[in-house]
Amino acid sequence: MRLDFRDPEPVVVDLSPDKGVVSTLQESKVQCTTQDKDVYLYYFLLRYPGKTLVFMGSIDGIRRLHPIFQHLGIQAFTLHSNMEQKQRLRNLERFRSTIDSVLIATDVAARGLDIPSVDHVIHYQVPRSADSYVHRSGRTARAKQSGFSLLLVGPDERKAMRLLLQSLGRAEDDIPDLQLDLDIIDRLKHRVSLARRIDAVVHKHTKADHEKNWLKQAAKDLDVEIDPDFVHIEDEDGDERAYRKKKKEKEDAAALKRELEFLLKQPLVANGVRAKYITSGARSVVDNLISGRGHEKIVGVNKAAAIEAVAKA
Repeated sequence: MRLDFRDPEPVVVDLSPDKGVVSTLQESKVQCTTQDKDVYLYYFLLRYPGKTLVFMGSIDGIRRLHPIFQHLGIQAFTLHSNMEQKQRLRNLERFRSTIDSVLIATDVAARGLDIPSVDHVIHYQVPRSADSYVHRSGRTARAKQSGFSLLLVGPDERKAMRLLLQSLGRAEDDIPDLQLDLDIIDRLKHRVSLARRIDAVVHKHTKADHEKNWLKQAAKDLDVEIDPDFVHIEDEDGDERAYRKKKKEKEDAAALKRELEFLLKQPLVANGVRAKYITSGARSVVDNLISGRGHEKIVGVNKAAAIEAVAKA
């Protein structure tokens, strides 16, 4: 005897939220140039500390962004498919156990992994599909807890954002803009520029040293001599100009590091507050610092959740 489970009029029960995301998730967006995304991300991480999951569209993007934020003093870890499983698990554990940490990931982290207590999800690029956006955003605001999702939208991504929202049955105005302190953001641009320049020099010499060491070891194993003209690698011991050039680049990078370290030690002061005379005519600033209400890294503003910056916008 065979049972027929086919129903000519099946009932479909859709348990997904009306807008694709849970009601406890606050969404927001920042529209900026593609070049400035690093700056706006840095601003957000400073202004709203917590556990932040940053999604990027490619592994190359992660490899570019991660060292820049390390130079900026941000506790950031990475997660992507080219990593060994042991390293993935190690980075996940570091992210879980580190206060105010950042995990920069591809979609590997969006499905199937247990990443509890994520305060913020940031989409560095507009996701390619509504499904990706919903699952990425779903890494926060779990178990009826509140959460925050931020879209960084470049000029060439406006159309993609509108199509994404349309597929969710929503309009562009449904996702409010994040309130920003543009004065602070302008001052952060130099920090990010220094970090990029430092990383460019470090990356250049790390890559060159790796290639040289690999070729030398390979030649040694094969018992052959390397032709410098063929492999396009200059031997520093035999080329004084190449040696001096590399030495000068390293000295310049060291000077950039000192400049960046000096800036990172300086307090960021909100517009309207004089850094040298905080106690004169700014009693509320001092009171907030003493009481613990004041922001730890930006003088003149109080601690606040990102959701409040949207509500007040």
